[in-house]
Amino acid sequence: MEYVIAHTGIKGMKWGIRRYQNQDGSLTDEGRKRYGLKGKLFRDRNVEEYKKAKEMTDEELKQRIARLQLEQQYLTLSKKDVDSGKSFARRMADSLLKSQSESAKTVNTEIVKPVVKEVTKELLKEEINSRLGRSKKK
Repeated sequence: MEYVIAHTGIKGMKWGIRRYQNQDGSLTDEGRKRYGLKGKLFRDRNVEEYKKAKEMTDEELKQRIARLQLEQQYLTLSKKDVDSGKSFARRMADSLLKSQSESAKTVNTEIVKPVVKEVTKELLKEEINSRLGRSKKK
């Protein structure tokens, strides 16, 4: 006996339609009940209210600046990783294309050209023989 676990989604639910969130990001009535929010946007539910720099204390401002600097450092470091991966992939693709084009040239010169040459000879012989045969019959 074979056991299978399958997930088919929510019965009657349509693809791409969210159950608790409207297209503009606001919550439906069910969403507000589920997340316990009153009119806030779904995407903002875990984000603190942003204060202006003038409204922040020195400590809050220092924490915010430190966080932004860390995020910026992370992005630059991860970008270097991505750039090196991209360049590696590009080099591999270039070498693959180069080897494929060399292989195609080899196949063309060693296999295709002789076959086409032989077939062309045979077709010409047949055509010449058929025309000569017709002229002889007359």
